[in-house]
Amino acid sequence: MEYKKFEIDFVKRTIKIINDLYYYENNVTLLINCLIGLISYATEHTSPDDVQFISLYIAKLNELGVIHKSTDDKKTFRTIKNALSHMYIESHSQEREITHICFSDKNPHSKKCHTIIEFKIEQLKEFALFVADEHLKRYEKK
Repeated sequence: MEYKKFEIDFVKRTIKIINDLYYYENNVTLLINCLIGLISYATEHTSPDDVQFISLYIAKLNELGVIHKSTDDKKTFRTIKNALSHMYIESHSQEREITHICFSDKNPHSKKCHTIIEFKIEQLKEFALFVADEHLKRYEKK
């Protein structure tokens, strides 16, 4: 199936995949793969001066209670994209099931993380759908 409008079709198809995650055996892996595309779109299409979107994004992370360490909103906003890009990702399991995914970001010249965000799997799914929905809302305003 072709993309008519790549940006919008990609996000809508990704939403469908996320909503159908539990039909897949490797659902957490698929969720992380979906998140890579959504987060890349969101961060790469957001100016550092777009305080409105960055504030919404940070507010959602705060609402979910997933920020474990943070220095400032701009770094926190880019943490998940940077963690995905540089593979600063850890998983935590219980009884052979992945229960949490932790994203961290650090300055390339330091070993210490400046931001740590840890999600339960349901929270990660909720956050991914939030990013997708907000991205579609921004696209509709264009």
